[in-house]
Amino acid sequence: MLQKTEAIRLFTWGQIGNTNSYLKSTFTEVYDPLGATNNGGGPKYMGYVTANVPAAGDLPEAYRTNMRTITVSLTWTNYNGSKAIVQKREMRTRVARNGMQNYIWGNL
Repeated sequence: MLQKTEAIRLFTWGQIGNTNSYLKSTFTEVYDPLGATNNGGGPKYMGYVTANVPAAGDLPEAYRTNMRTITVSLTWTNYNGSKAIVQKREMRTRVARNGMQNYIWGNL
């Protein structure tokens, strides 16, 4: 989840809005990517990503439209015997139009 969040923070502003190529709304990961080739990767995580304009009142209006709140959510299932226990975690960050990605990549 942290890896996905940090990668998104380096996307250009145009990539943040491109949900078809860059900021995909869903993804699947396994606990151990190296073990996934032989079905030994452990639990599968279903991931969901949203990018929304921050709610009114969260930030001054002049900043609000130039920012996005990125939410990365994961769900997975653990088992206690035969009883399924669904788990969920969520992480949020904010990305600014003129933020860190411009320092790294230049103003694209």
